[in-house]
Amino acid sequence: MILVTGATGGLGQATLESLIKLSPKSNIWGMTHRIERSTDLIKRGINIRKGNYLDFESLLTAFEGVQTLILISAPAFSDRILQQSNAIKAAVACGVKKIIYTSIQQKPESHFLLPEVTEAEIATKKLIRESGIDYTIVNNNLYAESLTFFLGSNVLADGVSIPTGNGRTAFVSRDELGEGLAALAISELYNNQEITFSNVRNWSGEDIAKILSNLHGEKVPFLNFNRENYIQAMLKIGLPLQAATFSADWSDAIQNGELEACDPTLATLIGREPLSLEKFLYKYYA
Repeated sequence: MILVTGATGGLGQATLESLIKLSPKSNIWGMTHRIERSTDLIKRGINIRKGNYLDFESLLTAFEGVQTLILISAPAFSDRILQQSNAIKAAVACGVKKIIYTSIQQKPESHFLLPEVTEAEIATKKLIRESGIDYTIVNNNLYAESLTFFLGSNVLADGVSIPTGNGRTAFVSRDELGEGLAALAISELYNNQEITFSNVRNWSGEDIAKILSNLHGEKVPFLNFNRENYIQAMLKIGLPLQAATFSADWSDAIQNGELEACDPTLATLIGREPLSLEKFLYKYYA
């Protein structure tokens, strides 16, 4: 049995939708603490169990009989270490054979600290390695879908204002990350390894502006705000300070080169190159 946590979230749902194309539906389960949001998944024949990272007993019930656990990381601005620790301990108690954990890409040997993210990732990876369970840790690059948030709805008129400097990102779509996780779950590849899911190319803020200019037929400038100006701009359009600061933190990571490395592993698993940023942006802004 394969169980995917965070079943009603973006990555969890994308993973389940890919899994049902690769494996019998009776073998596939999703876990969510919001059963009421899983109606569409249930209609498609996906089995759903209720579980909450903060409720250890619910995890013991949800993980019963599971061989492979796809552990989708808990959201930022929550006690991620406690939640993920609960999930790993429950997996051990239930005899789970393998954990596939979704983490974040960083440069090798990097000391860059992304607030609300890095500390929990270091602790969770350590717990997984020490659990005695087979594992694959998947370090994901930034979702291409996140660009619609970073760029905003008026980007064609206002320009690309992300404060990323010359930093580059190997953006990959969330659907293809889910496809890669599904392919990994039914394979025997990358056991007890840490791997990276990214695109085979990377793009800068200047590249994004050029792509949008070509789509729009008029020049879309890359404004390259500094961090403080960017936060102030986000506050002016109504973004809460916490969210604006978190967005700027991710931009700092890009500028620091944390997300620029291109890795072929995802392309190998899904059998093709991931969707290019040009094609992705065309879907949203053409």
